[in-house]
Amino acid sequence: MRALSVTVYPDTLAPKGIENPEREDYVLAAFKLAAGWDLNDAGRRLVAVAELAHALDTPQDSALQLPGAGDVGAWGWQIGADIDDLFPRHSMGINYGQSDGGMLLSNDFRPNNELFEYRWQFQATPALRFEFRARWRRELERRIDAPFLQRDRDIRFRTTYRF
Repeated sequence: MRALSVTVYPDTLAPKGIENPEREDYVLAAFKLAAGWDLNDAGRRLVAVAELAHALDTPQDSALQLPGAGDVGAWGWQIGADIDDLFPRHSMGINYGQSDGGMLLSNDFRPNNELFEYRWQFQATPALRFEFRARWRRELERRIDAPFLQRDRDIRFRTTYRF
């Protein structure tokens, strides 16, 4: 897979903060690349992914309570890999990426954060699936008046039965 996407949100970016009425268009361009390789004849497959994104206009550091003057960083990137059928009916994957303060659209990445994710899935039967996901996040820059960089994790267990 190769894809270039451009997302436009007219008049939604508050470059000086939400208390200021000034609004600008928010435009994000992202390039995504994925490739897969069969590792054996039994169905084991490696899938590698990468994404690089850039916001064309970003808020000011002060709007996000970050140190410095001017606009926040505008870049985001991630890399990952999944192995399907690592063991029979088991899939596993990892993902790592960073997102500057100006990256406002990601489902997985918060602005001003780095993320590491581990995923595991077991397809017990065609109808029953078990999943586990763990995420570790850390702020890249300490916010003004914050005593430390925020760090957190979230863990999810899910069982799905289709009928």
